Formats: sequence, structure tokens, C-alpha cells
Amino acid sequence: MKCFSEKVYLEITPPTEEDTKSDQHRICQTLSDVGYKNAKIPLHILQKLYPLCRECDYHITVTLVYREKDWIVTDVEAGDTRQMHYGLAVDYGSTTIVMQLVDLNTGAVVANTAATKLSTIGQMAWNVAKAVGKALLGDFSGLVLVAAAG
Repeated sequence: MKCFSEKVYLEITPPTEEDTKSDQHRICQTLSDVGYKNAKIPLHILQKLYPLCRECDYHITVTLVYREKDWIVTDVEAGDTRQMHYGLAVDYGSTTIVMQLVDLNTGAVVANTAATKLSTIGQMAWNVAKAVGKALLGDFSGLVLVAAAG
């Protein structure tokens, strides 16, 4: 499935006394080598890198979202988590809001729900998020939010 979000598994060479490049540089260079040019890593992700990379011996999965001219790293996880790549599609219609949990690897709709009363929308979103977090992800790290105007 072609998607604006991708998860990429990387095995990066750890630093040595002779090769002291930063974790950020190593990740961006490795991403560039596999075709993801101009990847940007925000500060909150950079803050995760130091302990994470060392704990998993530089075997990481990077979640990327494509912008008009570059990729932005939205998460970094230990190990190979490419099989856990979900998105929440939300259609805000004039009377109804529909939510679908989509497996971004296959395009399959894993779960869906809809609400027509404003008072139930927040509860619906919370119920879906809880179910996703508990049953599929263990947490919310693999979730990408997509909104479509109806």
C-alpha cells in the first residue's frame, strides 16, 4: 500500500573511538543511503536516541512521514517493528464522524466505528484508542492520524 507514512528498519554501525559521528548523523545518513533523502529528526525524537540506540545495539525502526520536500521522523523504536504500522482515518462529515483503524502495510481496515451525536464523539474516540492500544499496539507508538474532510 502506498502511504505517506513508512516504517524503515535500520541496522546502524555503532560509534567507535575512531568514528564519533552523532546518532542523528548516523540515522540520517543510513536513511539517505536507502532512499529517504533530507530526513529531519525533531528534538523530542533526538532525546530518545541516546538511550534507545545503545539498548538495542543500533537495530531500530524509524517511522517517517512524507512532507512536500522531505521526510520527518515521528518515532524511533527498538528492533524491527515494521509489522506494527497502523493509521487512524477520520472522516468528519456534517452529521457523522467515521473512524477506521487501517493496517498501513496491507490497507486492510482492522476496525471501524461511527458516531452521529456530538456528545458521543469523544467517548467513541477514547474507546477506539483504548482498543487499539490494548489489543493491537500495546501502546500508541505505531499510530498515525489521518483526517479527511467530509
